[in-house]
Amino acid sequence: LKEAQELQDLTNEPKAIIPNMGPGELNVLYGRGIIDHRLVMLPKVKGACLMALVKLGDKEAEGAVRTALEQSSIAGRIFALDTIQYCSRKDLLKNLLPLLDDNRDAVFRMEHSPFLKLRDLAVETVVRVSGASFSFQVGGFSSYTGSQIDEVREFLKKY
Repeated sequence: LKEAQELQDLTNEPKAIIPNMGPGELNVLYGRGIIDHRLVMLPKVKGACLMALVKLGDKEAEGAVRTALEQSSIAGRIFALDTIQYCSRKDLLKNLLPLLDDNRDAVFRMEHSPFLKLRDLAVETVVRVSGASFSFQVGGFSSYTGSQIDEVREFLKKY
């Protein structure tokens, strides 16, 4: 993690939990003369370290997950959702309420519509971790309707 943070400090996102290291960001760094191929894997390596620490019960890593949910970064929010699922952390589900309003594109898919929204990922995380059943089917890269999102929102408020 220390090495990942030192590498991340070279980027324009030193405070991000998980930096966005897409082609645009990498080209900017390369243009600045920072040519370190570890940057390509930086988000995955840092995320894997934090996930493992959360799984082991590390409070600082858990705090990073909570912070990632509160930040506006798409990469950070996806990391936090993945971590909550990986660690089966039911106690963190209430923190997903704000994500149910996040309608930004998150994941490209090959089906009817080209992107899955952050709110859709949040719904799937709630269902998988809580084990609750809803009036609709979850999974298969579904986009959820407003009424389905509201059903999950009400569940989380009572949870």
